[in-house]
Amino acid sequence: MKVLRVPVETDIKVLHKVSQKVDLDDVKLTRNLCDILTGMFDKLNGKAQGISAIQCGMPYCAVLLRYIRGEEPIVIFNPEVLFSFGSKVSNEGCLSEGDSRYIVKRPLLIKVRYFTRYKEEVTKWLPYKKARIFMHEYDHLQGVLLQDKGTLVED
Repeated sequence: MKVLRVPVETDIKVLHKVSQKVDLDDVKLTRNLCDILTGMFDKLNGKAQGISAIQCGMPYCAVLLRYIRGEEPIVIFNPEVLFSFGSKVSNEGCLSEGDSRYIVKRPLLIKVRYFTRYKEEVTKWLPYKKARIFMHEYDHLQGVLLQDKGTLVED
């Protein structure tokens, strides 16, 4: 499967940066991050399950997530993983890593906390499929790529 080419950050040095927390009182910043992430999602024609701000060249703890095709995406800020349980391997790709696919171990269940752009705190449990998507984007915020933690799938 070919990856749709859009202006997603591919510079490994940039992608390995740890993102900084977003000041939720900075309304201009949170609005800009939302606009940039939703704009990138729109350019991808809904093909992405998630996009991190660092993939847009902005090292902030902001992520767009769309767990179910056809569902409206959400933008979250300053996510944390509070608890994880179990593990399962998955075959994943990344917009920033081209056509490469990796086998990666992900938790079966996670408890997360994050904030909305309106400073609402959200704590929830995410089952495997949602946890896999969340953790992929969370790894980006930590400067971790699939190539850093997974095994390359050979053609």
